Amino acid sequence: MKKILLALFVISLNSMAATETISKVEKVESKLAVKKRISSREYRSEKTFSVTAGFGIALSEMAQSLNGEYFVDGESLVSLRLSYYDEDRRSSYVNEEKQFSAELGFKRFVSNSFFLKPMVYYRNYKKTRTYDSFWYSDENNGVERYVDAGMGFSIGNQWQFSTLTIGCDWFGISSSVKTFTDTTDFDFREYSFNLLNFFVGMSF
Repeated sequence: MKKILLALFVISLNSMAATETISKVEKVESKLAVKKRISSREYRSEKTFSVTAGFGIALSEMAQSLNGEYFVDGESLVSLRLSYYDEDRRSSYVNEEKQFSAELGFKRFVSNSFFLKPMVYYRNYKKTRTYDSFWYSDENNGVERYVDAGMGFSIGNQWQFSTLTIGCDWFGISSSVKTFTDTTDFDFREYSFNLLNFFVGMSF
């Protein structure tokens, strides 16, 4: 009887050890499976929208931006970027320049993180010039405006993690298609550039 009990005890220990080993193997396999799901494409396929903030050269002006994106699927995003530029330049007069732009784009990922983005834009530029009243008359003061719409194309990378998303529009070029207002005293650029627009935010 003792031999039988000893045999059952040994079998029980072996069974427990085997169960523990299987459990450890399953945990390792589970961790490996999680580690395999690190591609941006897989994370994008689980998301619905993202909100990011950024800065860079937008339509040839250094601007801050707020971006919203809707995930069509793991390969495509619809993006809306609102950019704002504001600068004062002072000498014997003050040049206050402001520019607001809105860009609606369609991001198409051709690899894990690299994308192509055709887009359309609306731009509202305003420059207010105020001369020093001690040296100049008020007749020299004035406001110049330029409002237009156009289309463009840019390339960039965007990396998606569990919640964090980070990326950059490396380079883009845009062309004005329709001018609504032009009271500037210079030829406003027909072509504009986007350069190094970095952004970071959250995806849900």
